[in-house]
Amino acid sequence: MGLILVIITVLILIKRGADTMPFISSEIRMVNTNLAESIGVMAFAFMCQHNSFLIFHSMSEKTLPRWRTVTLITTTVAFIFAVMYALTGYIVFGQQTEGDLLENYCHWDTLINIARLIYAINIMLTFPLECLVCRQVIEILGNKWLNFSSDRRHYIITSLIVASSVLLSLATDCLGIVLELNGLLVASSLAYILPALCYLKLRPTTMQWSSLDDFAPYIILLIGILLTISGFVLPLRHVLEEGYYCQHGTEPRYCSRMFSRLNNQTNVR
Repeated sequence: MGLILVIITVLILIKRGADTMPFISSEIRMVNTNLAESIGVMAFAFMCQHNSFLIFHSMSEKTLPRWRTVTLITTTVAFIFAVMYALTGYIVFGQQTEGDLLENYCHWDTLINIARLIYAINIMLTFPLECLVCRQVIEILGNKWLNFSSDRRHYIITSLIVASSVLLSLATDCLGIVLELNGLLVASSLAYILPALCYLKLRPTTMQWSSLDDFAPYIILLIGILLTISGFVLPLRHVLEEGYYCQHGTEPRYCSRMFSRLNNQTNVR
């Protein structure tokens, strides 16, 4: 159901993006100074290692070739949708694109409001999978200190995770800065640094340095360290120099022109 909702959202954004382009004078740059933040956001979007064991053990045929096939197909599909989302927003709005693309559209737009509702439902469908992993880790680590019954402990931990997630989400209106900080400070460590260190720890003692497998962990480790360091520096520089602003709850300027033209077309008909 989540995948179907994603497809519907992409189709709505493509349709409404084509309708909105005549009202927007967007500036498009192929390369920008926030490249590191973008890589962090993508790392956050594709960070799924914490679900890997659960998904692998849910497979009927638990083999490495089948696992490679599953991961290749799923990451490819996710990448295609991510690119479609990005292009749909950036081609239309350029430098004005918000971290939450739906904030770029008019509040009175019924079709976009449907997309907002679908997006919220999709997040609600995704949250239990993330909550399950987090809860399982906390229960395993807390077995030594949480001595009351397992059912009671289960309910308390679940309630705390859900409540803390809601409170944190209500603390900010800007989705972009949340994705950037999570991506650069957390996801880069989970996606690049820790896997590379685990591989180096478990590798054979003798390295031949004759294939990409010998160099890849060091390259990935270096990328992760650079991204993590930039996660402290770049967002701070951006906030100090330019401030951080998102137009959450603010009607975009082009909406009045678009609304007037649509009303005139309706009256003529």
